[in-house]
Parts: sequence; C-alpha cells; structure tokens
Amino acid sequence: MRLVMTHARRPGGWILDGFPASLSQARVLDDELEENGGGALDHVILLEGPGDEELIHRILSGRLHSQATGMVYHLEQDPPPKPELRLDPGPFVKLGDDAEEAIRRRLAAYHGEADALQGHYAGKGILVKVDASRSIEEVSGGILAILGRRT
Repeated sequence: MRLVMTHARRPGGWILDGFPASLSQARVLDDELEENGGGALDHVILLEGPGDEELIHRILSGRLHSQATGMVYHLEQDPPPKPELRLDPGPFVKLGDDAEEAIRRRLAAYHGEADALQGHYAGKGILVKVDASRSIEEVSGGILAILGRRT
C-alpha cells in the first residue's frame, strides 16, 4: 500500500492494473486515499473478456510455457517464436495447473473476488465496463475515451 500511495500523491493521475485484487484491498485503498489526500478514484475500468467456457477452451487448446524464459504462448493466438529467430529457446511445455479442474477452481475464486469488487465500485458509481473482445485499437480507444482523452 505504501508503494501505491507514493504514486497516488503525484499530480497528473495514475493507473493501477490488477490492484486492488480483493474487496479488503479496495477498502484499504479507499481509506488511504481519503486519509492521505490522494483523492477518490475517478474510474474503475473493467475489461470484459470471453466467458469461462471460452477461456477454458483457450487454455486447454494450446497454452504453452517456456521453461527458458517463463513466457506464456498459445499455439493459435500467440505461438512461440520460430527457433531460427533465437528469441526463446524453449522448451515449451503445458503446466500441470492447466488441467480443466484446476482452471475451474481458479475461475471460481476469481469470480468471488471480482464480483465483490464490481459491486463495490458500481455502488460508488465509478465502474465502467469495456468490451475487451474487440480489436486492440477499439479497446484502447474506449479506455482513452473513458479517461477523457481523444483517441
């Protein structure tokens, strides 16, 4: 929280990505901002992606991890670089936690926290949803529009 608050006091605005990750963190952030002059949050942007079944399908149909670099690739969406490019030597493996049952458990835990966070910020009137299934340009343009910047 100290790291976040150091940046929150700077003029010109700031963006947090993936934080807060729980309702308790959100409440602490709200209190810290109020007590330390950081001002309230202006927007909380939720990037809405595919549903659970599509996510599970994507993971099970080709997610690979590089043992050399730790990078994550997908056979269809973002394949590992070709060996002749020498960008990532691999080997590329499927991790054990990419099993369907493990994925479903992680998604259930995520939804519990995400639903609580959405309710918290929707109640404050600052939650804005963006359809992240669109092109990168459309998604970034939508985010910039929310932030009051021209696209």
